[in-house]
Amino acid sequence: MRLIEFNETTRVWMSERQIREELVECVGGEKNFMDITDNPHLGDNSSEVFRASPPVPPNVSHQAQVSPLLSRLAKDHIRDNIQHFTSYPTRYYTTQTGLTSAEWLFQQYKQYTRSGVTVHYFHHKWLQPSIVARIEGQGVNQNQVVIIGGHIDSTSSRGDAPGADDDASGSMTVLEVFRVLAESGFKPSRTLEFHAYAASGKLSFGP
Repeated sequence: MRLIEFNETTRVWMSERQIREELVECVGGEKNFMDITDNPHLGDNSSEVFRASPPVPPNVSHQAQVSPLLSRLAKDHIRDNIQHFTSYPTRYYTTQTGLTSAEWLFQQYKQYTRSGVTVHYFHHKWLQPSIVARIEGQGVNQNQVVIIGGHIDSTSSRGDAPGADDDASGSMTVLEVFRVLAESGFKPSRTLEFHAYAASGKLSFGP
């Protein structure tokens, strides 16, 4: 049984089957929910977290560092990677193709690793792992982490969920940004992490 939260006041214990049939694969619109079984106090101190967060910069900055990198982004890379990622009939988090697709993506990240640039699996109790690629910060803010992410699972175990825009397109765009930064030797002030989340379409889980 899993503890499912629908809003600040509604929590319900549900079986995996109920979650799949009533929330994930239901017809008639999306339902917002989060599995909080392992973190039942999640959000209790959210107001404190938001007060401690740094302000959002009001203006675009660092054009001198970013602009030269834009020409290195290759839409053909993104397209080709999307085509491969959607060649799996499903990337559902409990399926073999869900695992195989994650292993393929891991190898794509791994080929760009170097000193200060790493990638590792984040394993779960289900078959498909999440992936975390990391570019270590080099400045005074290196202990701060900026996260860019997309989910790698798709929504059905029946073999009819290639998931081009849910979320192969997003995940492959994240990979392309990582490739450009890693190959360019970019050294950020803050540490950058690139996340590929497993099972987010199922139970709102991830690393």
